[in-house]
Amino acid sequence: MIHLMYGQRKDPYQASEDRDRQIGIGVKSIIFIGIAATLFVTLEIGLHAFELQDLSAITTSLYFQLLALVSFREFCIEEADFEIYRMDPVAT
Repeated sequence: MIHLMYGQRKDPYQASEDRDRQIGIGVKSIIFIGIAATLFVTLEIGLHAFELQDLSAITTSLYFQLLALVSFREFCIEEADFEIYRMDPVAT
């Protein structure tokens, strides 16, 4: 995460707003994954304590589907600024 925030840009033409949005998505993702993993482990321990291990496959499947749903929702291309990549018509 530190490399994402303070490291060299992978795309030198990336606008500051796009980079800030990318960092925000990274931070939100790490926080969400931490919360979701804690809840998942707590649920798995609870299932094991109440001897309901048969439901473990269902909870694991729901956990990964929820992660995929949230992850894919964050990749929104409509807000990206592609103006920097257009060629200047005067230069040609």
